[in-house]
Amino acid sequence: MLLGWIPILGIIFALWSIVLWALGIRDLHEISTGKAIAAVVIAILIPLVIILLLAAYLLTSYMSVTSVAPGNMIV
Repeated sequence: MLLGWIPILGIIFALWSIVLWALGIRDLHEISTGKAIAAVVIAILIPLVIILLLAAYLLTSYMSVTSVAPGNMIV
């Protein structure tokens, strides 16, 4: 991740770090590659889903609080 700040290389290095993460889990826990990849995917998806649900909740609560009454519209 040393060169992760470079725009195109950052994406490549981020993907490579995910691959290395899966390989490290495979070797550390002595499991199959498929199970290691599944563990990495689950570890990425759970926080992503939580963040998306939180963002959706905050957006809907913000939109319901800041609604404009029909008579008070600024033209």
